[in-house]
Amino acid sequence: MNVVLLLLSLFTPLALAFDCSLYTSLEAKAHCGDTGYLIGYGNKYCNRFNEKLHYFNKKGQQWVACTAKCLQDEMKKIVDANPGQCETMHTQAFESHVQCYVSCGFCGVYASNLRALWKTYDLKDFASKTALKQVMSVGAKCIG
Repeated sequence: MNVVLLLLSLFTPLALAFDCSLYTSLEAKAHCGDTGYLIGYGNKYCNRFNEKLHYFNKKGQQWVACTAKCLQDEMKKIVDANPGQCETMHTQAFESHVQCYVSCGFCGVYASNLRALWKTYDLKDFASKTALKQVMSVGAKCIG
């Protein structure tokens, strides 16, 4: 019986590791709209990572769950500190990505989860200067 449970746990993806409703509840305070960071990026990617979680290996799933929690914790602080300042919230939210990604172990999981990452991200979201800066910063931390 224990062997069966062990085998099932090895081949069963982690259950939904995080709830994305925080972004909509924070949006009720922030009033930045559908194109603001909370809905247009945070909520969008929280849901996409939930939908694509099965593409990640076990360590990748742990990274996704850790990063989702970290980003949401940071977003709570950002919204509380900057009510109604949508541009400031957007900038600070993107700045929080680097620390959350790296502290949750991105550098150790990205290579084995590249396919999952490509399936999750919209390439067009990397066209902005802010997003490219984030990617470069994470890459620099992984290399250095």
